[in-house]
Amino acid sequence: MKYCIHALPEELKVAFREAGYFREGNETRLFAVKGADGVRKEGDRLTVSFSSVAAFLHTLFAYDSGMDVSGMQKKFSGFGVLLDLSRNAVRTLPTLKKFLSMLVLLGYDAVQLYMEDTFEVPGEPYFGYRRGRYTQAELRELALFCKSIGMECIPAVQTLAHMEGIGRWECYRPYMDTQDILLVGDERTYLLIERMFSSLRDCGFSGRINIGMDEAHFVGLGKYLERNGYQDRVGLMLQHLHRVCEIAAAYGFSAPMIWNDMLLRLANGGNYESAERLPEICTELPAGLMLIGWNYYSTDPDFLTGMLRIQHSFGREVCFAGGVNCWHGVTPQNKFAYVQTQAAMQACFATDTRYFLMTMWGDDGAECSPFASLPALSYAAGLAYGASDAGKGFFALTGMRPEEFGSLDLANEACAHGEVIVNPSRYMLYNDVLCGLMDCTVSEGDARKYRDYALQLGKYEKNPVWGYLFATQRRLCELLSVKYDLGVRLRRAYRADDRMALKQMTAEIACLKDRVSAFYEALRRQWYAENKGYGFEIQDYRLGGMLLRLEDIRRRILEYCGGAAVSIQELEEPVLNVFCDSSLDGKGLGIHDFYKVASANKF
Repeated sequence: MKYCIHALPEELKVAFREAGYFREGNETRLFAVKGADGVRKEGDRLTVSFSSVAAFLHTLFAYDSGMDVSGMQKKFSGFGVLLDLSRNAVRTLPTLKKFLSMLVLLGYDAVQLYMEDTFEVPGEPYFGYRRGRYTQAELRELALFCKSIGMECIPAVQTLAHMEGIGRWECYRPYMDTQDILLVGDERTYLLIERMFSSLRDCGFSGRINIGMDEAHFVGLGKYLERNGYQDRVGLMLQHLHRVCEIAAAYGFSAPMIWNDMLLRLANGGNYESAERLPEICTELPAGLMLIGWNYYSTDPDFLTGMLRIQHSFGREVCFAGGVNCWHGVTPQNKFAYVQTQAAMQACFATDTRYFLMTMWGDDGAECSPFASLPALSYAAGLAYGASDAGKGFFALTGMRPEEFGSLDLANEACAHGEVIVNPSRYMLYNDVLCGLMDCTVSEGDARKYRDYALQLGKYEKNPVWGYLFATQRRLCELLSVKYDLGVRLRRAYRADDRMALKQMTAEIACLKDRVSAFYEALRRQWYAENKGYGFEIQDYRLGGMLLRLEDIRRRILEYCGGAAVSIQELEEPVLNVFCDSSLDGKGLGIHDFYKVASANKF
């Protein structure tokens, strides 16, 4: 449908055009009035009533895509997404603008930019050095773009833990408590935080900021302990929190928020779901502080409801953070995210939790494209607005049905079982063919599934917009169709002293090398289409190293078969379960750290 937008106020004209979806013309005259979100059609006149710029775009998009706008009602005061821009993949501005334009149409009204050290801080040249950090100019441009489409842009930083990016540099080590935790009470820590906040304030962000402070499990137990002796760590955390909030306020960030796990864990012996010391903590929290309670894996709404009730006991505004589980490798986890998000939203509705955040972490490399998780993000938006026909919006946005786009999940489905995360797409990719730490998970027939997956994915590879995502997944499945059980078969032939079979498998290894190279090329294309160059060197080392490792294994097998070697030691040793639990043998697992699956030796 084409819209005549002459009657719209200027800010809505700008939003209409910046969204990059709607078309201008004389087919329908478009008007807008402030009020409850909705539409009214009279002849060639369409009037959109809206509560915010973001709501205008979402309501118009829902109508344009054929959704039942009359049945939609936003169930949250704030519905946002968090983008991890710190785990190697630093998205380019065109990628971010395209992605956020799609999300605002789906109904998201806020974005948190998670930047540990990937933003410029004047006076701190080593902060984000060689990490692809955003310049202040880039962040100003992005913040201005978000404002133009009505999306609140919130910096999400760290002011305590998760600072290993700067912890590697000698100039920061004097005020690091541990390798990744800043030294509480040291004035150099607070000077750094002042400079961080000053830099962000100059970028035009909103008055809200996420100051982090999650997973600081060893706060006060490193350099702080050496200097000051053991101190009550709840008090230490609260002291630091107050100081950081004071700095935030001084730089115009009057509405800070924190991840709330450490207040509970430190007070209750590591237990995130206990509330024994709540009363004394509640009275000590800074005014206006929002608490973010997070859980990315539970699919039990009763458990999540109990967790949120504890969060609300603090007497502060609470945001629940779920996730799309895109951080388990190059392959997304949309289907699991459907189940987890539904349970999380049930818990939010039961506890009147008014803010919801979909996190998109990157963890060990951030290989997964943000666009690969669009099905989960669309599904969450449908739940957030009570829309039973969200699939229509998804098709209008992407040109594909959710189930078609969701086939990007296939590489993780070979050994799926129950409502748990499994990610063989990653751990079997990096599983060593000889050492085989993950061979304990292999079941007969799993490898054959990958041939079928590759064929299914190939059907969408020519899509002019999304084909590159399907190409990456197809190449991965073709690789895994050979590699998945190769170590198991090698070990079986070796123990049977079947040297002819072993020699034949060296041809498979040669084929596997070609498939690793093909996957590398597809992943490289995907990476540079979406991200800055920094960070891809890790993929070069991992996949390039894999090629050399496979060649070494091929040569060692030939040397053994030819009599130049008397044994292959790695194949002599029995396979143990990597989780020290033999009841898990033959079952898929959720494990995503490269170093944990590639080798038991030190990297």
